[in-house]
Amino acid sequence: MGLNLSDRVYLAGDTRVTHENGTYSDDALKMTPLLDRVMFPQNEIGMAVAGNVALATFLKDRISKGLQERVLSSDIRKFYAEIKVFLEAAITEWVDAGNIYVNCCLLFAGVFNGRQKQIDSEKLERLIEEFKKSKKHEEDLYHKSTANILNDPTLKILDEKIRAAQGRGLLDLIEMSRVPEISGPIKDALERNLPAINHPDSLVFSAQIEVATKTVKMEVAEWGEMLAYGAKVKKESIPNGLLANLELWYGKKPQEFLIETSILTTTILDYAKEHGVSTIGGTVLVMPINKKGASLTGKGIIFKERGTKVNINGVIMPLVPFFHYHKKKRADLNLVAAI
Repeated sequence: MGLNLSDRVYLAGDTRVTHENGTYSDDALKMTPLLDRVMFPQNEIGMAVAGNVALATFLKDRISKGLQERVLSSDIRKFYAEIKVFLEAAITEWVDAGNIYVNCCLLFAGVFNGRQKQIDSEKLERLIEEFKKSKKHEEDLYHKSTANILNDPTLKILDEKIRAAQGRGLLDLIEMSRVPEISGPIKDALERNLPAINHPDSLVFSAQIEVATKTVKMEVAEWGEMLAYGAKVKKESIPNGLLANLELWYGKKPQEFLIETSILTTTILDYAKEHGVSTIGGTVLVMPINKKGASLTGKGIIFKERGTKVNINGVIMPLVPFFHYHKKKRADLNLVAAI
């Protein structure tokens, strides 16, 4: 899944890889930053993959080389304009080398600091409506919480301590969460009738690869939009309230990702359970990308000095980059992308 928000973009994916013998494991890191932070300190492009690991690895290597040699631009919009022809040439190279006819989907998210992000007032209005709709489902929880705080001595004490520290109690915070919070830059742009907000430009897009026909199908998500792929997964079936909550949630703070990644991870896992999607596995990784770079986070992620590991049902396993699987390697690496 890829989401394009006002001040950041997200890539999210599962950890499951199916092996040639039909078995599977839940220890794969199926996303990676593509830009060298020394060569490209101001921009970021990340990629998530689904489908055949060998083909995805081949394409990842070609794309990384293209960026390093500046055949591909680090400007996410120029990169988008260039990548289709680049991938078609890579597919021809793959086929000419006698490789098998397989498919994969590449999902890209990028930030470019040389241009401001465009906004759309009509799209914002739709997001606000979706936000309000999603909050209607929380009415029962709100009233239950109200009753609990009024009747539960422990919650009363907690309410008093929060009020003393923040000037607001539990009920105030619950009430505030039901009101969409439009960021200052967006408000300022709308009030002044400006076409852009004071945040770096960003773009999310996919490239669906079909080797048999040597075709690449592209799909784009601008600000306030999302893309989703996988078994039984379509972006139309993901509630718009998810994106609206991530964009308009009142507690959102710059450079803080914990709450948002928890919401995103839980939503994906709940969707998988509801629709019987077994390939998502037990852990979803999230890569927030902003102007400072990319970082890895998600449910069950444990950052160790010697590498990043994932907690699967109480078993601590090292995360393996997808481009190591077809090489039969298991690497205990530090996979935190931010520098």
